Amino acid sequence: MAEKKNQAPTRKQLKAEAAMGKPKFVLMRGVIGWGLPTLGVYLLLSFLLHMGIYGKSFDEVVVEMFPVMFIIAAFIFAIAGIFMGQYRWKQLQVQLNKKERSKDGKGS
Repeated sequence: MAEKKNQAPTRKQLKAEAAMGKPKFVLMRGVIGWGLPTLGVYLLLSFLLHMGIYGKSFDEVVVEMFPVMFIIAAFIFAIAGIFMGQYRWKQLQVQLNKKERSKDGKGS
C-alpha cells in the first residue's frame, strides 16, 4: 500500500524543526519559504497583467515597474514572511506539545 502524502509529522520531525531555533525557523520557513515564492508569483502576475491590460511590451513593463515596485514588494513580502514564520512557529510548538502529551499518556 502506498503511504499517505498528507501524514501528520512525527515527533522526531517536529523536534528537528524546533531544534533549528525560532530565528532560523522564521527566516527559513517564513521569509524564504513563504515570502520569496509569494513575491515571485505576485511579480509574475503583475507583469502579465500590465502586458495584457495596457498592451505594453515586456521591456516597457520591466523599466516601469522594476526599481520601485520590486523593492516595495520585496519589503512587504519579507515583513509578511516574518509574520507567517512566527505563526508557523506557534503551530509547531502546539503540535510538539500535543505529541509530547500523547507520548506521556501512552507510557502510563
